Amino acid sequence: MNHKFRPIALLFAVLTAFASLNVDAATIEFRPVGGIGNNIAVLPGTQVTLEVFVSGYAPILLSAYQVELQSAGFSNGVGADLLPFIPACTNTLECEVALGVGSTCDNFFHPPGCSAGFINGARTDYLFASVGNILNSYGNEDPDYRWGSNAVPVVGVPDPGGLIYLATLVLDIPIAATGLYTLGFDAFAETVLVDDNSEPLAGVTLVPATINVVTCLPSRAPEIEVLPVNGIPTEINKARNLAFSIPDSGERAVQVTFDNLPSPFDIANGTAMWVAEPSEECENSGQGFGTPIDQCGTSGRLPNPTYKVARLQCAPLYRDWSGDGVINVYDELVVPNGTYSISVVHVSCPRFAPDSFSEPLAITTAIWGDLVLDCTGTVGTLCSPPEGEVNISTDVTTTLQKFQNTMAIGKARADMEPTLIDGQINISDVTFVLGAFSGDQYPFADPELCPPVAKSGSPE
Repeated sequence: MNHKFRPIALLFAVLTAFASLNVDAATIEFRPVGGIGNNIAVLPGTQVTLEVFVSGYAPILLSAYQVELQSAGFSNGVGADLLPFIPACTNTLECEVALGVGSTCDNFFHPPGCSAGFINGARTDYLFASVGNILNSYGNEDPDYRWGSNAVPVVGVPDPGGLIYLATLVLDIPIAATGLYTLGFDAFAETVLVDDNSEPLAGVTLVPATINVVTCLPSRAPEIEVLPVNGIPTEINKARNLAFSIPDSGERAVQVTFDNLPSPFDIANGTAMWVAEPSEECENSGQGFGTPIDQCGTSGRLPNPTYKVARLQCAPLYRDWSGDGVINVYDELVVPNGTYSISVVHVSCPRFAPDSFSEPLAITTAIWGDLVLDCTGTVGTLCSPPEGEVNISTDVTTTLQKFQNTMAIGKARADMEPTLIDGQINISDVTFVLGAFSGDQYPFADPELCPPVAKSGSPE
């Protein structure tokens, strides 16, 4: 077994002793970057970055730490063993680009390779980021990695709250890897927190990371748009748009299923379409889709001058949606008082298999002409969601004020016409809302349908 350890001036002679201090809330944990909490699902042939964090050690002051990986977790008895990711290198800059700041090009490997385990002392959330003089150490016992650091002279660092960074390990997931792997810490003496009296803390909880190697990467459900209404996060539904965001990164497609549409659109019930490439559009009521965003005018009391929109299309579009924020999806088939399910599928998954998709997000659009319950808030407070009826004093007035760019309501909530909305709020929108108050029904019909496709993407 290869072995290397860089000595560090830690007072770890006390590591095997039991201290009187007990901070049961203190936790050291592995967290995979891009995962959910301590867990992540990945594909074979990829890499995973694990980060070590400490939390909850107040009121104790920390002066040193040491953590050691329990390498038995590299094997699960089913698939190929996980491995440290050690790409070949000629200089440290290559390693910092490939793995992260703190990784070095190490001649210990033959040929030289990047260190998969390291400490990024430049991070602002690093335990000793505020300490001027520290000694960092890491050892790779291939694959028993160990990290440690201490302040010199001894300085106690208070708990700032939240997760505090300690170390990084980058793993390679072989093509033959499969199933669940659990990566934890060596709990006997080798993983320890040390206080400002050079005494180890007792009662520290060690939390492993789980890596689930799958052939179909799961997706989380889309998240409905939430806006602050009178200081309270509030879900918003709209008459002619479906507004949601996609939480997961990676190449994914977003499917919209028509669950229960009113007549004559019910001919599409049970079928599905896909969200197309989104675009950024101006919030100004007079600037329709396609206006260059550097020419956007005032957006009234809204905090942002632009918003994201996307149409529906017949073919799936695989892309990373996670950086788009809220997307307002519109189409001839996005109509008032309809029920829709939005789900996500990763490119690694067979899209004709219902189990490939995320749990669906269900959205019911507002009734025709219903925009808000109330829109009298001050700057920083957005209009409340629709309440199920159309009123002159709220809905008609709000549409008129949005037409004038004086109201804190998004254009996606006030855009009612034409059949395929155009991103403009004009007097016609006001007239249609007034007509809805008078009892007029939704005036548009004859939507364009895709070839028959059953729910969850399976051909009929």
